[in-house]
Amino acid sequence: MKENILPFIFIGLFVGVVIGKASWFRSFAWVNDYLNYAGIDTRYPDSGQLLFFNHFGPATLTFLLVAMFAFSGFYRIALGVREKGPKDVKGFNQSLESIGSLLAIAWLGLILGIMLPTLVFQGFASFITFFVYVSYPLVFLVEVNIGAAFLSGNTLKKVNQLAGGYHREMLAIRAEGIVLLSLSIIMMTYQQKHLDTIKSFTVWIKSMF
Repeated sequence: MKENILPFIFIGLFVGVVIGKASWFRSFAWVNDYLNYAGIDTRYPDSGQLLFFNHFGPATLTFLLVAMFAFSGFYRIALGVREKGPKDVKGFNQSLESIGSLLAIAWLGLILGIMLPTLVFQGFASFITFFVYVSYPLVFLVEVNIGAAFLSGNTLKKVNQLAGGYHREMLAIRAEGIVLLSLSIIMMTYQQKHLDTIKSFTVWIKSMF
């Protein structure tokens, strides 16, 4: 994780300084002309919050988590076998897990990087705003690890045993698939409530400062 997050911390730090000192950079006529010509907007409110939320969204991370469960469910129902194991980096679910984790790590790194310039240029209140936004990628990283452990853990083995176990292996695995598909539907149905809960938490934290 350290190797993945450090570049994004530095990018966030750089972006925060550029936005925080935008008026100084634009005081150079040629820089101002270039930024205008290239259509680069340095006048983002709240130290680039608009920039971050245009390209990173908690809904995207939640969707990837739901997709992990849904694909695993469909795969087991259709083929009667499990997808490749968690140590196989070529598995479809492992690809979803890796993409989602990297997105979350990138978002987390950018937020951590921009926090210091925000504190320097905009004060403690704006710093706290970014600080609480850390909860979005952190929650996803926890969820995706729990999800991956569940997909390969002992809980589904109990479903397998109830459905006939190794005596009717394909049928038992399809029963696992039905459980996983049902969980993905439940997660999709209540994803907005889940996101609203995180948002309420961030609003509550910000209200304390």
